[in-house]
Amino acid sequence: MKFIYLFIAFFISFNLKASFEENKKIDTINVGYYIDDIYDIDYVKGTYRITLFAWVTSTTVKYDFNEYLDIHQAIDKKFDLVMTDSSNVINGRKIYWSEVRLNLEILQKFDIRKFPFDKQDISLGLEFTYNDPKFLKINLSKKSSITPNAIPNDWKILSSNYTLQPVHYNTNFGDESVESFDFNVLRINYSFGRESVTLFIKLFTALFISFLIACTSIFLPNVQGESKISMIIGGLFGSISNKYITDTLLPINNTWNLSDKIHTLTIVYLLLLSIYSIYEQRRNIDDNLKQDVFVFLVIIISYVSFIGYFIY
Repeated sequence: MKFIYLFIAFFISFNLKASFEENKKIDTINVGYYIDDIYDIDYVKGTYRITLFAWVTSTTVKYDFNEYLDIHQAIDKKFDLVMTDSSNVINGRKIYWSEVRLNLEILQKFDIRKFPFDKQDISLGLEFTYNDPKFLKINLSKKSSITPNAIPNDWKILSSNYTLQPVHYNTNFGDESVESFDFNVLRINYSFGRESVTLFIKLFTALFISFLIACTSIFLPNVQGESKISMIIGGLFGSISNKYITDTLLPINNTWNLSDKIHTLTIVYLLLLSIYSIYEQRRNIDDNLKQDVFVFLVIIISYVSFIGYFIY
């Protein structure tokens, strides 16, 4: 009999809980955002900063951003101008309105393989937590937007979209009454492209001039072998110095980026040029301007072709 009573009690409590959840009112909120600025895109730290406004309107709940808004991968966040208002009445219904200005620093994994001819996909996740997320419905506002001048001058927006999807956490965060949590996440995605030609010229002009000076050593008379080697070594030091400059702009990782490829290619060509110069000295080859011009053109054309291949 004891087990029968326990079973009946469990059955009744389960049905009462199910009935309570069915009858509990679902809160609905309308969410929108306005991105004011994106700046400090830092490849080395793997971060960017963003300033945006976010707002929530609802007829059922006054949403508290300080309590219920979480920012994915934010390492620094400031909530300014947090405003709430419940005085608006539209069509006889009271409208709860909440607004916040967010100043955030977000962790972001950047794709630097084609730097400076790179395209970056930046993502921001706004997680709308709640006492019980099963009873929160979110609608996205069609008035969400980004200002035209909201990114650095050397970038342009290629595409943008936003999605609202639930995120499952396989933990209860210490709440013993549940086994896991699901929260709605508004993910704002933007694809940026860089105006690259000017930056490419600024970064690699010193390297290309150093390489060109080293290549002109071909036209020196073969009796000036020491001068030839000195010019090649000068080009090598120039390429190494330029590599240090570009490395300060990029993080250290296992990926071969465009800068690594161009500098490695330059060093290999300087090595081949030095071997050719030593070969001329060892074989006592007579000076031949036509041959020198041919070798020079072969080196320059093949070098430029390899760089074009790396870029495209």
